[in-house]
Amino acid sequence: MSRVVRAETTRAGQLPAVAAVMSAAFLLAAVTGLASLVVSALPQLSFAQSLAYASLGVWGWNISRTVPGAQRFLRGTGVACLVLWFVGVFGGRDVPFGLLGLEPVDNLVHLGVAILALLLATIVSPRLTVD
Repeated sequence: MSRVVRAETTRAGQLPAVAAVMSAAFLLAAVTGLASLVVSALPQLSFAQSLAYASLGVWGWNISRTVPGAQRFLRGTGVACLVLWFVGVFGGRDVPFGLLGLEPVDNLVHLGVAILALLLATIVSPRLTVD
């Protein structure tokens, strides 16, 4: 008898697409943040915050082509957003040179994205079945 081992692809197969959408959202936020330095009608983000979003977006776009890569990106994004939330809540405006202009709304967004990314990376995992 031969046994076939295959991964369940229902939810886990969609994880790279979810990670790609999240990385595209980070890239859009980075472009908007950099454009806000010139156009005052856009939501204001600091230069360092825009660079952090751009870095997460480029990294996610490159790594999220496979399920393990997407999980790695989502976990890393969750940790990075938790760090930004922590700095925003406990560091606030005391960050040197105002590099991170973290407002209370930014803190809530970072916390929400961190929770979402960590839940997606943890809950949606490929399961192996033996036939």
